[in-house]
Amino acid sequence: MLKRAFNLAKKERYKEAEAVLQKILAKNPTWMAWDMLGIVLDKTQRHGKAMEAFQQANKLSKNQPEVIYNMEFCALNLHQYQLACECFRSLIDKRPNDFALWTNLGAAEKALGNFAEALKAFERVCDLKPDFGPGWANRATVLREVELHEQVVQIQGRPSRRMHAQNRRLLPVVLSRPAPQHRLPESSGRGGGPPRAHQRHPQL
Repeated sequence: MLKRAFNLAKKERYKEAEAVLQKILAKNPTWMAWDMLGIVLDKTQRHGKAMEAFQQANKLSKNQPEVIYNMEFCALNLHQYQLACECFRSLIDKRPNDFALWTNLGAAEKALGNFAEALKAFERVCDLKPDFGPGWANRATVLREVELHEQVVQIQGRPSRRMHAQNRRLLPVVLSRPAPQHRLPESSGRGGGPPRAHQRHPQL
């Protein structure tokens, strides 16, 4: 039945896939079924319910990388940037040379207003992939934010409310290419191994 749900989800027949997955979970609540349900829910804009499903999958799988990979998508959709950062850092611990993960970490840190951390992430992107243009553009954008922040602190002693309001308006991430699909778990019932590189490369 899991293979059937897998195939339905690949064909974007999400309502049917969800019905199959609910039947599976009623009998045998495996992490793969919860993970796939989370993907289906997230694809149908039910991000809160999707996160609950991913959390169940993560608990059962004991931090399976592909579950964390899917959780980060959902966290971004929910604007839960702190959780997104935690997901990215968890995957970076296992894949420290993945420039795409560093790119997304930088975008999430910037959304939180953590410009120094964002700058570190984008500088890592530039080190790992010097020919990646958006990496340099993102670094320059955040560097300007860091310089502005320092100027405000020097003048007023603390960031102004106006500056915080401007930062909130910068939160939506503009992607330099279309967002990819979630990673579906393998339909064979075995773990799918480490996730492929996250291809969301935001240019701020």
